[in-house]
Amino acid sequence: MRDRGDAVNALKRAIYTGRVAPTQARRADEMQAVADALSLLANVVMAWNTAQMQAVLDRWANRRQIVPPELLGRIAPTRLEGINLRGVFRFPIERYAGQLLPSQTAAKTSAGG
Repeated sequence: MRDRGDAVNALKRAIYTGRVAPTQARRADEMQAVADALSLLANVVMAWNTAQMQAVLDRWANRRQIVPPELLGRIAPTRLEGINLRGVFRFPIERYAGQLLPSQTAAKTSAGG
């Protein structure tokens, strides 16, 4: 069995297929931003997989299909089969601005009102 760290790194390699342009990521803060974005995407995939795995386990439990605990300890949410990594991601940030940036949203409201 692969080490879990290796599985996470394999997930990151699968997500990252492009190249960083020579004009990007020259400074340490730019390199850190690229690494952080990659980690964020890997965490999103693992969170999605974890939720899907839990839903399956819940359905099995409702049917009284018990998964042995020693098997549960051997699974990890780093698989990619159910994830389309080649699509376009659109994030409606304006819809969630108040939750993401509450202090800026409050400042705009008080300045405009």
